[in-house]
Amino acid sequence: MKKSEKIESRLSPEEKDQLAKRAEAEGLPVSEVVRKTLGQSGDGLQLDGATTHAANPWLSRGAWFFLGLVTATLAVLSLVFAPFGRDRVEGWSGRVMITDRSTVKVEEGRNVSQVRRESTRISGDFFLLAEPGASTKLSLEDGSGGRYEVVGLVGDAGDGMLDITFNVCRRQSDTCLFDVAPSVSTQPREELDLIAQATPDVQVWVDLDRPTTE
Repeated sequence: MKKSEKIESRLSPEEKDQLAKRAEAEGLPVSEVVRKTLGQSGDGLQLDGATTHAANPWLSRGAWFFLGLVTATLAVLSLVFAPFGRDRVEGWSGRVMITDRSTVKVEEGRNVSQVRRESTRISGDFFLLAEPGASTKLSLEDGSGGRYEVVGLVGDAGDGMLDITFNVCRRQSDTCLFDVAPSVSTQPREELDLIAQATPDVQVWVDLDRPTTE
């Protein structure tokens, strides 16, 4: 069984000269000076104030533990705040509702009477981005062979405000029977109701819920 281990170390000429001078001054072999120095310091070789320290395994483990903790924390934060990243877009969830109370003429012989028929109501849902240049489109059947075409547009009103306009056209074949465009200027996070009287009998109502993310 070996009683000692051989360790080789590279020293500069200056360091070798210092070690030799110290051994000569103390009257000891160089190897004894090295062993004596290691035994006194306990953690390194000291030559004229310069110390060579051995690596502390616990310090290394602590550094890796700290690095792992930071990495795990960043991963959790990325999951928590993911909904607020650029892939999440703010906008309004909305609904268009159109009420029609049109009258019809009924002829009975020589008599002509106007009869108000039961009102009809149609609606459609949409999502509109809360940013300039955004738009949304709907096509709603009116129940009598025609349709309502609805186009919502968002413009920049300046100073953080947005212009919102909904163009509503009641189309019969290629003819637009009426065209109405309720609009409003608002802040991006407002909840809104837009109401327009398209004709004496047709009312358009646009409901914009508080902005959500999609």
